[in-house]
Amino acid sequence: MKGNTKEDCVKVTDITGAMSVRVDGGKVVLSGEKCEVRDMFGDIVSLICCDGELKGTVLDLVGVSEEVYDKFCGSKAYMVNPQSGKGINVKPVAKKGVAEGNVVASAYLKECLSLKPNEKVLLCAYNDIVFTEVKSQNIDNIREDRLVMPLSDYERFIKSANGGCQLFELYNVHNQSSLIIKSSHIYGDKSLGAGTLKINKKQRTMLGLELPLRLSKSQWKKLTCTGDGVSGNKSESVGGKKVCSPEDIEIIKSVYPTADHVRERDVPFDVKRRAADIIESVCGVELRLIPVPEAYFRKKQRHFLKWLADKYVGKSTLSLLVQRPLENDEGQNVVRMTKSNMNLLGIDEMDKVILQHKNKRIRCRVLEFEDKEDFYRTNLPLFPGFAVGVPTHLRKLLGITDVNTIVKIDRDTGFIFRKSINNQILPVLLTLVSANLFIDKSVWISAALSVVAIPFVVYFNLSSKRNMRA
Repeated sequence: MKGNTKEDCVKVTDITGAMSVRVDGGKVVLSGEKCEVRDMFGDIVSLICCDGELKGTVLDLVGVSEEVYDKFCGSKAYMVNPQSGKGINVKPVAKKGVAEGNVVASAYLKECLSLKPNEKVLLCAYNDIVFTEVKSQNIDNIREDRLVMPLSDYERFIKSANGGCQLFELYNVHNQSSLIIKSSHIYGDKSLGAGTLKINKKQRTMLGLELPLRLSKSQWKKLTCTGDGVSGNKSESVGGKKVCSPEDIEIIKSVYPTADHVRERDVPFDVKRRAADIIESVCGVELRLIPVPEAYFRKKQRHFLKWLADKYVGKSTLSLLVQRPLENDEGQNVVRMTKSNMNLLGIDEMDKVILQHKNKRIRCRVLEFEDKEDFYRTNLPLFPGFAVGVPTHLRKLLGITDVNTIVKIDRDTGFIFRKSINNQILPVLLTLVSANLFIDKSVWISAALSVVAIPFVVYFNLSSKRNMRA
């Protein structure tokens, strides 16, 4: 593959207006041009940033003491640097050797927060909603990837407490997989009990609820812990906690045979269902819904040319799980997806797509995952149809700190429009000629007729592109 040309350089579009973070009256306040948000967070812990950096492939981890970690219980937090007025989502992890009042951050977080050694930072716990039971989605809500929650929680959390927020993040505490949902796609249902959520199968799979691609250390410990007197082939309760039977433990070990507890690629369907039931029974479900801070301050996008391209070409959108690309794609401004997903979007190879995560948006070209084995060489055994391979530098531009994050992908209608116009020079010229053939008396009438006719010619010639969408 040739190197990137100047035309292919990736430009990041930030659709968030000016936002700053400050501390006022013991509260962390987010401020924008038109509003302030004062009640997004609950408990706040003040810490000192240590000298040194937290190493690892996950960029948003912060190392804290066991005492501080216990306050967050594996949930996400918002870290604020009061000196720079910047904030960012982080995942606290317990790290040995870190004193109770200290925190160790990665180089990525220090760069984002303009953080220097020995500066004070604030670790803020979100006011969130916890879901411990997941039900299948109603058929009418599947296509739009809607989320349905108890009506009382919807009115309190979505409509009242976070009424101005346009985006929310739903994440799995056990594996940190997450997805972003528009507030307009969240609904309330008075028939649902507290802590119950309805999402579709694709969302459950991407959140690792069907059968996780990898078990966390805490999940593995729970699943392989044997209780005295437990026998037979079913999990039992010991001391108020679910414990796996010896037979269940063997099933889990057969599905996750590696030292880092990665799922076996080819698992029979009946074994998958049994393993999924065991994991849910012993480890439980813990999903949390939090507001996206930047979504309070999103700028309205009004571009006539984009509207025109969307109208003529037709919008097409997919949500896919971010994974690693092929090894030789690193450093290139391209993403990879399966041929079937390209067909669903209505694009060809080397067309451009728009990737969006929270408030960041980039345009880049797309290539096909031609061989599953190449995909599995750099990724966990996920079905490639759920995945989009994104190079590290593009993930950083989007603010994606780890794989297993869902992004929204649109085909770039502006690019397809320009590409199609280049192929329609001849039909446009024929339109101009035909206008003069029928009317010779007035140049102005011929010009007006051409101006009226050309948009129709272009629109009808782009019908094949509109029909390519799923």
